Parts: sequence; C-alpha cells; structure tokens
Amino acid sequence: MTFALHYEQINSSFQTRRTEMLDVMTNAFPSLADVHRRKWRVLQLKNAISDIKETIAACNMQIDKERALLDEYHSENTRLSAQEIKLTEDVKLLEGVTGMEAILPSDGDAQLLTEIKSISDQFRDNSSDFYFELGSINQELKFDESIRKESKMMVSTLQDFIDVTFDTRANDANLSRKIDDLSIHAEELKHKVEDEHARFNRKFKNAKKAAQDEYDQKQDVLIEKLDGLKKEYQEIKKNSKDIQTDLNKQIYVYEARQKALSKRFKNKSSYNDALKENLRRRAMTLEFDLDRLENRLRMIKTYPTTADQSLINYSLVIGDKSILIREAIAHMREEISQLNSMVRNSN
Repeated sequence: MTFALHYEQINSSFQTRRTEMLDVMTNAFPSLADVHRRKWRVLQLKNAISDIKETIAACNMQIDKERALLDEYHSENTRLSAQEIKLTEDVKLLEGVTGMEAILPSDGDAQLLTEIKSISDQFRDNSSDFYFELGSINQELKFDESIRKESKMMVSTLQDFIDVTFDTRANDANLSRKIDDLSIHAEELKHKVEDEHARFNRKFKNAKKAAQDEYDQKQDVLIEKLDGLKKEYQEIKKNSKDIQTDLNKQIYVYEARQKALSKRFKNKSSYNDALKENLRRRAMTLEFDLDRLENRLRMIKTYPTTADQSLINYSLVIGDKSILIREAIAHMREEISQLNSMVRNSN
C-alpha cells in the first residue's frame, strides 16, 4: 500500500465523517417543509381569527340594526305618546263641552281595563235608557228649536266622542300590545346576540389558548431536540478531534515506516549494485580463465600427445570454480528474489 493510497483513504474517511456532521447539523434545524408547514398553520390561525373578527363585526352590525329598529320603535312610541297626549287634550275638551268625566286607562292595567269595560257598559245602558226615555222627555219639555239643535249637536258630539274614545282605546291597546311584543322580541334578540357574542368570544379564546399551548409545546420539544443535537454535536466534535489525533499519529508512524523502508530500499539497492559489480568482475575473470582454457585445449588438440601438468591444475581449478560459480549464482538469485519481494511489499 503506497502512501498516496493510504492518504486517499484517510481523506475519504474524513470526508465521510464531515458529511455525517453536516447531516447532523442539517437535522438540528427545521427543514423548509417544516417551516412552510408552520407558516401555513400560522396563516390558517390568522384566517380563523379574521373569520371570527368578521363574524363579530356581523354580529355588531346586527346589533346596530336591532338598535336602529329599537330606536324606530322608540320614536313610534314617542309619536304615539304625543298622539295620546293630544287625544287626552281632546278628551278634556270634550269633558268641558259635555260636562262628563272621562277615565283614561294606563298601559298594561288589566283591572283598570275591566273597570273601563264596566263603565262603558254602564254608559251604554244609561245612553240606551236616555234614548228610550227621550220621547217622554220631549213630551214633558216645551218644544224649542234651539234646544233641539243643541241636543242634536250634543248627541252628535257625544257619539263622536264615544267613537273616538273606543277607537283610541282600541288603537292604544293594539299599539301597546305591538310595542310589548316588539320589546320582548328586541330583548330576545339582544340576549341572543349577547349569547352569540359570548360564544364567539369563548371559541376565540379557546382557539387562541389551544394554538398558544400547541406553539409552546412544539417550541419546548424543538428546544429539547436542539439541546440534544448540540450535545451530540459536541460529542461528535470531540470524537472527531480524537480521531484526527489518532490519524495524525498513524500518519506520523506511517511516514516514519515509509522513511525507514525508503532507507532500507536504498541500502538494498546499493548492496544489489555492489553485488552486480562483483558478479560482473567474477564473470570477466571466468571468461578470461575460459579463454585461457580454450587456448590450452586448442594447443592440446594440436599436440595431443603432450601432457601438461598445468592443464590438470586448470581443470581442477575450473571444477572448483564451477562449484563456486553455481553457488554464487544461486546466492545472487536468492538475493534478487528477496529484493523483488521487498519491493512488491513496499508497493
């Protein structure tokens, strides 16, 4: 394994660790989808609050309409009161003309209305008795045209007064009943609007409280998650520092081993060069000896009967040298194989 390959592995491991740390930092914060979901929830709450405000405004408009209708009824009641005062003045005027006392009822007095009915019935009976006895009265009284005219006028006035009185009483009773019904309806509407307003206020407060509680709960959960992620980040940072320290130590040891191997390789290269030089010199010496031997062999072939002690010595020497040469070649091959295996291991 070369230093470049080992450095590439260290760099890829550090890049992987850095990617994991970036993923942790990314997960520590909300994603765009979560932010968009929260903004959409806030927008929905704002729309709900706007709808509640519009509903309250509609209720206020309905209250204003009911108040305007109540004001209209009040003005109608005022007008009827003025008309009643005018009719009372007319009754007093008729009292002055006829000399008869009138009794006017108050609103909502059932007993007084009963008394009025009894008085009216009594008045009708008296009027019928008066008209029934009118013939005898005319016979007893002296005929006078002025009295007849005045009596006709008085009778006509009395009839008009009776008609006006009964019409006024009927109108007053109808108007009083209508005013009471409208007042009751207005009170019911007022209570209904107040109940609706209170209900909307309760719903709005409950929705606001629920939204606030949900927001506080989510905020607490996010704060807890963020604290946990911060602690995890600190632990990862501490572990990464320890890993970086271990990697630096391993790199230092690897560089020292690389330097030692380089130095050993240089020494082996120098030893190999020296060995090659020695083998080259031995080969040259052997070639020189072989040349001399060939010369002697040619001479022996030329003079076969010649015995030469030096040839015998050369043959013995060459036999010994051939053994040494084979041993040297085997030793050289062993050294070369060791050197090649060392080079392969260093690569």
